[in-house]
Amino acid sequence: MLRIMNVKTSVIKELVPSKNLYTLLTLSEVGKKIKLSDPKSIKNWLRQNGVTIHKLASRTFVYDLELKVCLLKPMVLDLIKKHPNQWREICRNIIDNDVVFELLLVGLEDGRPMILPRYKMQFNSIDEEKLYNDLVA
Repeated sequence: MLRIMNVKTSVIKELVPSKNLYTLLTLSEVGKKIKLSDPKSIKNWLRQNGVTIHKLASRTFVYDLELKVCLLKPMVLDLIKKHPNQWREICRNIIDNDVVFELLLVGLEDGRPMILPRYKMQFNSIDEEKLYNDLVA
């Protein structure tokens, strides 16, 4: 596990440098980071991943911080699946920037991915409903 963390740490250091995270990135700069070149594709990717696109004069920008959080989120979700009890410590060791780490946690509900139920439960009795609520809580 330690060897895997060292490999991921080098990748994360590239994503989360210690420079100012409140800088604005143009669409071409975002495209270089996400390996896309078409502005329409870049905008679609940003919208699908929940990154807000801002307009300043006639140019479009995104915040560097918001993009970094979006890029790190899949890795954090994988860590939650692989290491459900230790994922916070692993993330804390990998992501050395507190702001990015806290924003990643805000995107997750109490440290777990927000999962909506697929089915609505129907109970035959009140006892079944109480049992279900006790098990879920």
